[in-house]
Amino acid sequence: MLYLREKGFSTETTALVIDRLEASGLSGDAEFARMWVESRLRNRPRGKRALAAELWQKGISEDLIETALADIDEEAAAEAAVRPKLRHWRDLGDNDASRKIIDFLRRRGFPYALCRKTAEQMMQKNRAA
Repeated sequence: MLYLREKGFSTETTALVIDRLEASGLSGDAEFARMWVESRLRNRPRGKRALAAELWQKGISEDLIETALADIDEEAAAEAAVRPKLRHWRDLGDNDASRKIIDFLRRRGFPYALCRKTAEQMMQKNRAA
């Protein structure tokens, strides 16, 4: 509420916005964190480390971050992140394509071991196709 007032919004407008957020269930940090993680995984998949950093920068407590990230399947998220990129790298040799996959996933906050595993799996799938 203070933030909106500092931005020059009237008390009435501020109260209306707060009421709408509360009515829709979007006023709490826990709900925001859950929705942020869902949106990221759906649109721009990232690893738990990157998601945690983003939420922390937004002022979400560590407990709520841990809760929001508890059910994430990082393997599925890594595959979902790489899948659209594979067609760009299909003409590269196996080593170069694997390196691209690993580098891409590392930049998105996935652990190195998972990046290697995903690269190997995706390369095997590509060879089989």
